[in-house]
Amino acid sequence: VSAAMDAEAEERLVAEMLEPSSVQLAVLSARLTQVRAVLAFWTAGDVRGALAHLRKLEDTAVTADFVRSGALRGCSSLEHAAAILPLLGSVLTHSLFEEHLEAATGAATKLLADFGTLIADTRAAASHGAFAGAGVGVDLSAEERLRRCNACHEEFARIYDACLPLTTKPSRVRQPVTDLCRRLETQLAVGAGDANAPAAALR
Repeated sequence: VSAAMDAEAEERLVAEMLEPSSVQLAVLSARLTQVRAVLAFWTAGDVRGALAHLRKLEDTAVTADFVRSGALRGCSSLEHAAAILPLLGSVLTHSLFEEHLEAATGAATKLLADFGTLIADTRAAASHGAFAGAGVGVDLSAEERLRRCNACHEEFARIYDACLPLTTKPSRVRQPVTDLCRRLETQLAVGAGDANAPAAALR
Protein backbone atom coordinates (compact mmCIF):
# COMPACT_ATOMS: atom_id res chain seq x y z
CA VAL A 1 0.00 0.00 0.00
CA SER A 2 2.83 2.35 0.89
CA ALA A 3 4.54 1.67 -2.42
CA ALA A 4 1.29 2.31 -4.30
CA MET A 5 0.80 5.58 -2.48
CA ASP A 6 4.36 6.61 -3.27
CA ALA A 7 3.80 5.85 -6.95
CA GLU A 8 0.60 7.87 -6.98
CA ALA A 9 2.33 10.78 -5.28
CA GLU A 10 5.13 10.61 -7.82
CA GLU A 11 2.64 10.64 -10.70
CA ARG A 12 0.91 13.70 -9.25
CA LEU A 13 4.24 15.47 -8.84
CA VAL A 14 5.25 14.77 -12.43
CA ALA A 15 1.86 15.97 -13.67
CA GLU A 16 2.21 19.18 -11.68
CA MET A 17 5.70 19.78 -13.07
CA LEU A 18 4.51 19.28 -16.64
CA GLU A 19 1.42 21.44 -16.26
CA PRO A 20 2.10 25.13 -16.96
CA SER A 21 1.82 27.19 -13.81
CA SER A 22 -0.41 30.23 -13.54
CA VAL A 23 2.71 32.39 -13.49
CA GLN A 24 4.03 30.82 -16.69
CA LEU A 25 0.68 31.25 -18.38
CA ALA A 26 0.52 34.88 -17.31
CA VAL A 27 4.00 35.54 -18.68
CA LEU A 28 3.21 33.86 -22.00
CA SER A 29 -0.10 35.69 -22.26
CA ALA A 30 1.57 39.07 -21.63
CA ARG A 31 4.23 38.23 -24.21
CA LEU A 32 1.61 37.32 -26.79
CA THR A 33 -0.23 40.57 -26.12
CA GLN A 34 2.95 42.59 -26.69
CA VAL A 35 3.81 40.74 -29.90
CA ARG A 36 0.32 41.38 -31.21
CA ALA A 37 0.67 45.07 -30.36
CA VAL A 38 3.95 45.30 -32.27
CA LEU A 39 2.51 43.44 -35.25
CA ALA A 40 -0.51 45.73 -35.26
CA PHE A 41 1.79 48.73 -35.70
CA TRP A 42 3.81 46.90 -38.35
CA THR A 43 0.90 45.65 -40.46
CA ALA A 44 -0.68 49.12 -40.34
CA GLY A 45 2.47 50.48 -41.95
CA ASP A 46 3.68 52.21 -38.79
CA VAL A 47 7.14 50.68 -38.78
CA ARG A 48 8.55 53.40 -36.54
CA GLY A 49 5.79 52.78 -34.02
CA ALA A 50 6.44 49.03 -34.04
CA LEU A 51 10.17 49.42 -33.48
CA ALA A 52 9.68 52.13 -30.85
CA HIS A 53 7.36 49.77 -28.97
CA LEU A 54 9.96 47.00 -29.10
CA ARG A 55 12.68 49.34 -27.83
CA LYS A 56 10.44 50.48 -25.00
CA LEU A 57 9.73 46.90 -23.92
CA GLU A 58 13.40 45.89 -23.80
CA ASP A 59 12.24 42.27 -23.91
CA THR A 60 14.42 39.94 -25.96
CA ALA A 61 11.70 37.27 -25.99
CA VAL A 62 9.17 39.63 -27.59
CA THR A 63 11.78 40.77 -30.12
CA ALA A 64 12.54 37.15 -31.00
CA ASP A 65 8.83 36.36 -31.34
CA PHE A 66 8.35 39.38 -33.59
CA VAL A 67 11.25 38.30 -35.79
CA ARG A 68 9.94 34.75 -35.99
CA SER A 69 6.55 36.03 -37.14
CA GLY A 70 8.12 36.75 -40.54
CA ALA A 71 7.39 40.47 -40.34
CA LEU A 72 10.90 41.39 -41.47
CA ARG A 73 10.02 40.27 -44.98
CA GLY A 74 8.48 43.72 -45.24
CA CYS A 75 11.68 45.53 -44.29
CA SER A 76 12.72 47.41 -47.42
CA SER A 77 14.60 50.50 -46.26
CA LEU A 78 17.92 51.35 -44.68
CA GLU A 79 16.08 53.40 -42.06
CA HIS A 80 14.17 50.36 -40.86
CA ALA A 81 17.24 48.13 -41.00
CA ALA A 82 19.23 50.60 -38.89
CA ALA A 83 16.44 50.59 -36.30
CA ILE A 84 16.01 46.80 -36.21
CA LEU A 85 19.68 45.83 -36.00
CA PRO A 86 20.25 47.14 -32.43
CA LEU A 87 17.30 45.03 -31.26
CA LEU A 88 18.82 41.93 -32.85
CA GLY A 89 22.15 42.75 -31.23
CA SER A 90 20.44 42.95 -27.85
CA VAL A 91 18.94 39.48 -28.31
CA LEU A 92 22.31 38.03 -29.32
CA THR A 93 24.02 39.70 -26.36
CA HIS A 94 21.53 39.02 -23.59
CA SER A 95 19.30 36.06 -24.42
CA LEU A 96 20.13 32.61 -23.07
CA PHE A 97 17.60 30.77 -25.23
CA GLU A 98 18.78 29.08 -28.40
CA GLU A 99 15.51 29.68 -30.25
CA HIS A 100 15.85 33.41 -29.61
CA LEU A 101 19.47 33.40 -30.77
CA GLU A 102 18.48 31.49 -33.89
CA ALA A 103 15.77 34.01 -34.70
CA ALA A 104 18.09 36.99 -34.25
CA THR A 105 20.88 35.35 -36.27
CA GLY A 106 18.50 34.52 -39.10
CA ALA A 107 17.13 38.06 -39.16
CA ALA A 108 20.61 39.63 -39.14
CA THR A 109 21.66 37.30 -41.96
CA LYS A 110 18.61 38.33 -44.00
CA LEU A 111 19.28 42.04 -43.47
CA LEU A 112 22.91 41.54 -44.48
CA ALA A 113 21.78 39.78 -47.66
CA ASP A 114 19.31 42.58 -48.42
CA PHE A 115 21.47 45.59 -47.61
CA GLY A 116 25.08 44.41 -47.34
CA THR A 117 26.07 45.25 -50.90
CA LEU A 118 24.47 48.70 -50.70
CA ILE A 119 26.21 49.42 -47.39
CA ALA A 120 29.61 48.28 -48.65
CA ASP A 121 29.34 50.07 -52.01
CA THR A 122 28.09 53.32 -50.48
CA ARG A 123 30.85 53.43 -47.89
CA ALA A 124 33.50 52.53 -50.48
CA ALA A 125 32.29 55.25 -52.84
CA ALA A 126 32.29 57.81 -50.03
CA SER A 127 35.86 56.92 -49.11
CA HIS A 128 36.83 57.85 -52.68
CA GLY A 129 34.95 61.12 -52.59
CA ALA A 130 31.88 59.87 -54.41
CA PHE A 131 28.56 58.33 -53.52
CA ALA A 132 26.93 55.10 -54.68
CA GLY A 133 23.81 55.17 -56.78
CA ALA A 134 20.24 54.66 -55.69
CA GLY A 135 19.63 51.83 -53.27
CA VAL A 136 16.90 49.57 -51.93
CA GLY A 137 13.53 51.10 -51.11
CA VAL A 138 12.89 54.83 -51.00
CA ASP A 139 15.15 57.24 -52.91
CA LEU A 140 17.50 58.80 -50.39
CA SER A 141 19.87 61.67 -50.84
CA ALA A 142 23.49 60.59 -51.06
CA GLU A 143 24.34 62.12 -47.68
CA GLU A 144 21.38 60.57 -45.91
CA ARG A 145 22.04 57.19 -47.51
CA LEU A 146 25.66 57.31 -46.35
CA ARG A 147 24.60 58.21 -42.81
CA ARG A 148 22.23 55.26 -42.65
CA CYS A 149 24.76 52.92 -44.22
CA ASN A 150 27.29 53.94 -41.57
CA ALA A 151 24.69 53.37 -38.84
CA CYS A 152 23.93 49.89 -40.19
CA HIS A 153 27.64 49.10 -40.45
CA GLU A 154 28.16 50.07 -36.80
CA GLU A 155 25.28 47.85 -35.70
CA PHE A 156 26.54 44.94 -37.78
CA ALA A 157 29.91 45.37 -36.07
CA ARG A 158 28.20 45.13 -32.67
CA ILE A 159 26.34 42.03 -33.83
CA TYR A 160 29.64 40.52 -34.94
CA ASP A 161 31.08 41.12 -31.46
CA ALA A 162 28.00 39.54 -29.87
CA CYS A 163 28.23 36.51 -32.16
CA LEU A 164 31.92 35.76 -31.65
CA PRO A 165 31.51 34.12 -28.19
CA LEU A 166 28.72 31.95 -29.62
CA THR A 167 31.03 30.54 -32.31
CA THR A 168 32.95 28.56 -29.68
CA LYS A 169 30.00 27.19 -27.70
CA PRO A 170 28.53 23.80 -28.62
CA SER A 171 24.92 24.53 -29.61
CA ARG A 172 22.65 24.45 -32.61
CA VAL A 173 23.31 28.16 -33.22
CA ARG A 174 27.06 27.73 -33.48
CA GLN A 175 27.10 27.13 -37.24
CA PRO A 176 24.61 29.90 -38.14
CA VAL A 177 26.48 32.53 -36.10
CA THR A 178 29.80 31.34 -37.52
CA ASP A 179 28.41 31.70 -41.05
CA LEU A 180 27.11 35.17 -40.21
CA CYS A 181 30.48 36.25 -38.86
CA ARG A 182 32.21 35.01 -42.01
CA ARG A 183 29.78 36.94 -44.19
CA LEU A 184 30.26 40.10 -42.14
CA GLU A 185 34.03 39.78 -42.49
CA THR A 186 33.82 39.18 -46.23
CA GLN A 187 31.08 41.60 -47.20
CA LEU A 188 31.51 44.49 -44.76
CA ALA A 189 35.09 43.92 -43.56
CA VAL A 190 33.71 43.77 -40.03
CA GLY A 191 36.28 42.33 -37.65
CA ALA A 192 39.06 42.65 -40.23
CA GLY A 193 42.34 43.42 -38.55
CA ASP A 194 40.92 42.78 -35.09
CA ALA A 195 43.66 41.00 -33.20
CA ASN A 196 41.14 39.91 -30.56
CA ALA A 197 38.89 38.09 -33.00
CA PRO A 198 39.23 34.31 -32.64
CA ALA A 199 39.78 33.71 -36.35
CA ALA A 200 40.49 30.04 -35.78
CA ALA A 201 36.93 29.58 -34.62
CA LEU A 202 35.61 30.86 -37.94
CA ARG A 203 37.62 28.57 -40.20
